[in-house]
This record gives sequence, C-alpha cells and structure tokens, in this order.
Amino acid sequence: MLFRSVWVCVSGGASLRQRTRGAFAARGVALVEGYGLAEAGPVVTLASPRESLPGSVGRALPGVELRLGSGDELLVRTPSRALEVVVAEGEPPPRGDDDGWIATGDTATIGPDGSVRITGRSVDTLVLSTGTKVPPEEVERALAEDPLVAQVCVCGEGSRAPVALVVPDRKSTRLN
Repeated sequence: MLFRSVWVCVSGGASLRQRTRGAFAARGVALVEGYGLAEAGPVVTLASPRESLPGSVGRALPGVELRLGSGDELLVRTPSRALEVVVAEGEPPPRGDDDGWIATGDTATIGPDGSVRITGRSVDTLVLSTGTKVPPEEVERALAEDPLVAQVCVCGEGSRAPVALVVPDRKSTRLN
C-alpha cells in the first residue's frame, strides 16, 4: 500500500478540496499546504504538520515578509526575489514596487499567529454584459466539492450569464 510509509504530504498550487483532505486523513497521512510564486523564490509560506489548520497555507518562511495591500491583496517581500521574470509577448510583467514588495494577485487573510489563508484572486472577476461582477473562484470551489466533479471552470466575460464547464469524475459510483 502506497500510504504505509508516507507520514506527511505537502500541497501547493491550488486550494485543496475538503474531500482530498479527508481522503488523506482517513489514511493517517498529514496533508499540509504551502504557498509561493516563481518570482518570490518560489516558496513563501508553509504549514507545519504539527500545527496545520485546514485551509491555511502556513506562516511565512524565515526572511519572508508579508502584508495585505489594497483589496486584501497579499504582498510579499523576500531576499530570494527574482531579479527579472521572463513573460510571454503581450503579457504584463509581474507587479511590484521600488521597496521590493511583490503584488501576488491573490487575496488573503493573515491571522494573529501569522497563518495565511488564500481567499481568492484580486484580478479574477468576470464582468458580464449586464455589468454584474462574478467571482468565478467561489463558484468553482463550491462545484468542485461535489464528488461527481473532477474539474470545473467558470467563464463568461462579456456574456449575459456565466457558464460552468464541468468535467465529470468517471470514478464516481453515481455515474456508473
């Protein structure tokens, strides 16, 4: 059995589903989350298996500073910051300032103990043709918790209504 010799796993890159957390917990494997971005070196925060709080990506690593900017955008300052970032033609460069703070584009909360929770994207809002603003990540997160859903993407910028593109989970017993 794969999990027999595994005691802890680290996840980063996207929010974990509750059912993913539950699957690891049922096997006695601690699953902790981390957060980072390439231009910041790349790891910024990491939870501890001993203090892991579901939904928290942990505390800043030593030498990394965090603060919240406008709209609760997470800002990072680190000595391991990239000197320059290569971006595809036509894409904007990462935002930052002269004081070395990197604008991550992610919104967050920082608890009294320094633990960080990523709450969404500061620039990830669909504006429908009606003027209604839709935060797709919240809708995607709710739909992704359904065991029938393997992947989901909400889109519809400029349309009258948002659309959810859903990939069913073929392993779900309710589909068979």
